[in-house]
Amino acid sequence: QSTWGCSKFPLYWDPTSHRLPPTNGSAEAAVKAAKKIVHGATPPNCTQPDLDALTRGILAFRNTPRYGGRTPAELVYGHPVREALPIHFMVYDPEMKRDFHDLDQSAASQRAKLATQYDRRARN
Repeated sequence: QSTWGCSKFPLYWDPTSHRLPPTNGSAEAAVKAAKKIVHGATPPNCTQPDLDALTRGILAFRNTPRYGGRTPAELVYGHPVREALPIHFMVYDPEMKRDFHDLDQSAASQRAKLATQYDRRARN
């Protein structure tokens, strides 16, 4: 491991095998999604993406539920962020945190169930 970056916010680089994509599957999936967003925002016969379409694509990606039913924006900020699509105002209500807590509990139980199933099939 080596440190690069500024001294206030040190960044650590830990290389992983580029020959074994399953070891960094979530990074591979994020890169694939980003490429798809850029490709979808680029008009035909153009080399540069339309910035408005690119912005809407990234915002939609941030507000798309992932594993466990939560969006990346909800995981970071604790509530959904507003986007171009109209959403009922109750979605931004602080009482929705109770529902988010229930989603977290169901995701945790699902992760535990998947880990149990994996451990049962995995070789030692």
